[in-house]
Amino acid sequence: MTTELQSNVLSAGTIKKVMPACMVYALVQSLTFMVDTMIAGHFMGADAVAAVALGMPILGLMLSFTAMIMQGGFHKMLHCMGKSDMEGYRRMYSLALTLTVIVDLIFIAACLFLTDGLINISGGSKATEQAVEYARMYIRTDCPMVLFFCMGTLFQLVVTTFGYQTERMICSIVNVGVNVVISVAAVMLLPEEYKIAGLGIGSAAGAFAQMIVAFVMIKYRKISVKFRLYPINAENIKDSLDCVRRGLPTSVDSMLDSVSGSVVNNIVLGVFADGTGVLALVSIIKTIGSVVRTVGRGTFYASEPLFGILFGGRDKEGIKKTFTASIKFGLIYAAVLAVILIVLQSPILSFYNIGDSEDGRIGLILIALSGIVSVFPFTLSSAYESTDHLSLSLLVAALPDSVLYPILVAVLGSIFGVTGIWLAYGYNFVIFFAVYYLILAVVSKRFPVPLDRLLALGKIKDRFTVLDVSIPTEADNVTFIAETLQKFFDENGTSKKNAYLSALCMEEIAADYLSHRKITAKPGKQSYMDIKAFCDDGRIELVLRNYDEPYNPLIFELDDETFAKIGVTMVQKIAEDITYSYSYHLNIISVIVA
Repeated sequence: MTTELQSNVLSAGTIKKVMPACMVYALVQSLTFMVDTMIAGHFMGADAVAAVALGMPILGLMLSFTAMIMQGGFHKMLHCMGKSDMEGYRRMYSLALTLTVIVDLIFIAACLFLTDGLINISGGSKATEQAVEYARMYIRTDCPMVLFFCMGTLFQLVVTTFGYQTERMICSIVNVGVNVVISVAAVMLLPEEYKIAGLGIGSAAGAFAQMIVAFVMIKYRKISVKFRLYPINAENIKDSLDCVRRGLPTSVDSMLDSVSGSVVNNIVLGVFADGTGVLALVSIIKTIGSVVRTVGRGTFYASEPLFGILFGGRDKEGIKKTFTASIKFGLIYAAVLAVILIVLQSPILSFYNIGDSEDGRIGLILIALSGIVSVFPFTLSSAYESTDHLSLSLLVAALPDSVLYPILVAVLGSIFGVTGIWLAYGYNFVIFFAVYYLILAVVSKRFPVPLDRLLALGKIKDRFTVLDVSIPTEADNVTFIAETLQKFFDENGTSKKNAYLSALCMEEIAADYLSHRKITAKPGKQSYMDIKAFCDDGRIELVLRNYDEPYNPLIFELDDETFAKIGVTMVQKIAEDITYSYSYHLNIISVIVA
């Protein structure tokens, strides 16, 4: 049996384990924004669908600003988790939640008082009068959803950092379930002129339910995070701005998507004779496209926390293996989903009352197959974003979907008609990646491009570990740990005192884990352990990772375990700082020696 903590423990194995829950979560998350189009198309007709299409870019723009804060805070929380800095984790959670509420309240006010101007920007000036009236009512009733949804999403991100992907999935299922029930009931009960408001009321109710359930999940899993207001000082302002900086790619991508959606709306309404009818068809096929892209998003959701934790723990090989494992499993899921959608195309199109539309049938097939393509940009963007390559993440996420897409709609739409819209929507990344990959090949003078170069890991090599020590979990003698670490630090100019103390600390903690495992291990249950060591600005940091059930060696009863814990007690006295965290089946101990 392999006893080393290998990178694939946190890649293939973990990705395979969390991928199903992440795919369901991504599907349900997409349904959150598809429900309104589906209900409008089934119960209310083309003007209602067009109204939702006019409102979505505006609501998307609102969500994108908050996503900047949430994603940035999430990445800082993940990096704190990877370094076992739980106090920093809690502080970033509170800062992110505070900023989220403030920004969302401002945008809700804008939606309520600047509705007509926003609708015109989204293409309302070219839509029918009825569609504009519906859009006005839809936006005003739906905008509270943004606050509830974003707070609930931040609570879900907290749950996600500890590896509870199933709980995250349940929260989103509750959202969609409540949304559908309330929306359908409202549409059936309200007078004809107010039915569109039922969609907004349902969306807000679903988001509120998601927020409550996500908060309950934090309490249920006994995750130790509590909101508190932090003082306005230099440190908190700096970290808040860093949240914005780190979340900028996600936010800008979402904002550009919203702008792109408005541009495409205007192109469709201006180029095609039956502009409103084509816009309704495009909205329906893009709704199906949202289902298709759940595979890419699911891959993103599965890999993002691992990329962040591995980056925080300076595990370069783990990042590479996580990337390849994510692509592999993502492609499998995408192919299966494409087959299912193509087989079920007739009932799907009939649900939207477009079963006789040849353009609709071609669109469904092309968009279903495009899911295979979508795995690559989502995974690549996740890797870039989690490893602080924010400009590259923005390039991959935004340029194909937000810049190339409307250009290709105009060009391909004029050549192939409505089919050109499907090609532009589903395959814009192919053109982008062909050029991007060619540039990387020329710059690196290698073909194929090495994975290190594709993921830009070479540029941040100083952030990664210099020394890895793998530890057999059946070992009876761990003196080799101290010998290996002391030799490493001696060779890197560390003082003999600090080298000795560092080596001694990690040997004692490793010995404690091995002793604990001998008592508690279940037959056939695999466990892995390694130690990483590096120096930053004269400080020595050591990280022990143990792939096993939760066990914090820093907590013990003195009267019962004083003798057995004498080594750990000594480490606590020696170290400048020592912290513990548990995430994704990893016990992480971080020790800093001055």
